[in-house]
Amino acid sequence: MTTATSTLEHFAAAFNSGDATRVADCYTTDAIQQHVMLGTSQGRAAILAAESPMFAAFSDVSWTANRIVEAAAGGWHAVEWTVVATNTGPLATPAGEVPATGRTVTLTGASLLQITDDELIAEEHRYFDTMAMLTQLGLT
Repeated sequence: MTTATSTLEHFAAAFNSGDATRVADCYTTDAIQQHVMLGTSQGRAAILAAESPMFAAFSDVSWTANRIVEAAAGGWHAVEWTVVATNTGPLATPAGEVPATGRTVTLTGASLLQITDDELIAEEHRYFDTMAMLTQLGLT
């Protein structure tokens, strides 16, 4: 049985580095990521392309796993997380690019993760309150 703890420790270190390539390397080459803001990405390269603008828009990133629920079978796990980051670069939105606000956001969300035996993420479904993020940025 695969455990999520070591995978999430590796993921946290990658996320907190602010390096989208390190984050993408936490996924299998054919991974699927369903992201509440970024849509569905398939493959490590697509996940990198989707995540890169977010890492360009935010710095001082701190991602922490609050609760981890280990699966009994099937490699699926759940994690409740908190991320704190400062908007220091332009943010791409469906309405166009928004200049950096300089504001810090704190988001709590959850991810459902399928983790392989070699401790990579094969599939992720990531959920968080996008309105809370936009409100904290002063965009609503």
